[in-house]
Order: sequence, then structure tokens, then C-alpha cells
Amino acid sequence: MEKFQPYYFRVSNNTYQSAAAAAMYAADKKEWKKYYVIGPDYEYGHRVWEDFWTLLQKRRKDVEMVGQAWPKLYEPDYTPFITAILKAKPDVLVTSFWGGDTVAFIKQALPYKLFEKMTFFNYDAGGNYEVLEALGKDMPRGWC
Repeated sequence: MEKFQPYYFRVSNNTYQSAAAAAMYAADKKEWKKYYVIGPDYEYGHRVWEDFWTLLQKRRKDVEMVGQAWPKLYEPDYTPFITAILKAKPDVLVTSFWGGDTVAFIKQALPYKLFEKMTFFNYDAGGNYEVLEALGKDMPRGWC
């Protein structure tokens, strides 16, 4: 977006479009006041969160970030992140994980009943077919 290129086009949404749509959706969820973000520690993970958070704060002044975590890509052990999230007690956990990181995080969080204690909001790529197939019956209920 910063360096517009008139000869580039894309047939799917980009991260800013996903963040804008997600911010509009989240703005209507009045019960979502305390946010925690966890995402991969590289440009994509940070960019999608920063756009979402900036756009959400323009729509809602009553939201607060209660924590953030940026594990490395392909992190093998999410346990310390999961326990920190549970301790912070957010209303909603926003994640920019995708693919195998989404699967690994969900499978490791299930024994902690994390998804029964907060809404899990992965609005960009976490719900791709590979993730749905890999999780099967382990897919958290109410995932949005």
C-alpha cells in the first residue's frame, strides 16, 4: 500500500482488507473488550495485527490490549504462551497464525480448555482447508 504499483493485481484479499473486515466485525462485538494477540514473529504476523488493531481502535475506544506474544515461525512448544494467555484472561484471543502453526497451537491449547474460556479469532488464513482437515474433530467450537 505504501508504494502503489498500478500494474500489480491480486485475485484474493490482502492482509489490509482482511484486517479491515475483521475490525468491522469485532467492533460489533461489544462483549469483546480485552484483547490478546499471538502471531508469528515476522512481517506478516505483525502487519495483519497492526492494521486490525489500528482500525478497531478507530471504531471503538473501549478496547484494551492485555497482552501480546510473537513466537518464532514453526514454534514447537506453545505451552508458555498458552499459560500467559490464560493468566491475562482476555475476552478474545486474536491470532495471525496460519497453516501448521494454527494446527500446533490449537492442539496444544485444547488440554488447557483455552477455547472454552475466550473467543478464538483468526480472521485471515487460519481457516484454510488444510487446517480444517488436519484438525478434524479437534476444531474448536465457536471459532471465528
